[in-house]
Amino acid sequence: MKLILAYLTVIMVWSTTPLAVVWSSEDDWLYGLTVRTFIAAACLLPVIFLFKSSIPFQINRHTLKIYFYGAIPITFGMGVMFWAAQYIPSSWIAIIFATSPLLTGLFAYWLLPKSNITRFQFTAIGISIFGLLIAFYKHLLVEISAWQIAGIIAGLISVLFHSFGTVLVKKHANFLPNLHVVFGALWISSLAFILANPQSFFDYQQWFALSHRGQWAIVYAAIFGSVIAFMSYYYLLKNMDA
Repeated sequence: MKLILAYLTVIMVWSTTPLAVVWSSEDDWLYGLTVRTFIAAACLLPVIFLFKSSIPFQINRHTLKIYFYGAIPITFGMGVMFWAAQYIPSSWIAIIFATSPLLTGLFAYWLLPKSNITRFQFTAIGISIFGLLIAFYKHLLVEISAWQIAGIIAGLISVLFHSFGTVLVKKHANFLPNLHVVFGALWISSLAFILANPQSFFDYQQWFALSHRGQWAIVYAAIFGSVIAFMSYYYLLKNMDA
């Protein structure tokens, strides 16, 4: 039952995340991404504190390596996709990210023992991508500019980072609670984004300069798209095939 609930949570949250990414990137994509990641990391601080007696958070050479692996989909995957969201609509992001199971399967085949993509899984991936193409067909019938082509390429690179990080976490993080993996990954990513954008991040007036839609999109993406979805996602990785 927990697996089914986690699976449905990931589907429901990440199916709406592309739109939240576009809305939170409208004013300043890097600022939106930095604040989103920081809010998500800060939300987990009290949770880690509450459970420190039963499950202490570990910081050592081995766990830091796993946190860095977990940060790859966030720092590089989301970072590149937020940039791409300036030039491509949310429907295109959804279609591009539909290729992630296929790319994850390829990385798993190379990095995980006894892992492969069955014909049934490959067919399911093809059907899902075909369904998305039908659903967003009208949105694809536009004249593509050079920046939109760059956005599509960046989106595919984002999926590569996301899939690669996913497989690395699957390979190395089986002994760690998924809460710790998400917490460590979010703080590493958050610090990386802050260092890349310190002046904007510490200017509180920047937040009030955002549209209300952009503010709510950042909060939604932080709490649901980062905290809840990634915790559910890494729980699935521990208990299911990558």
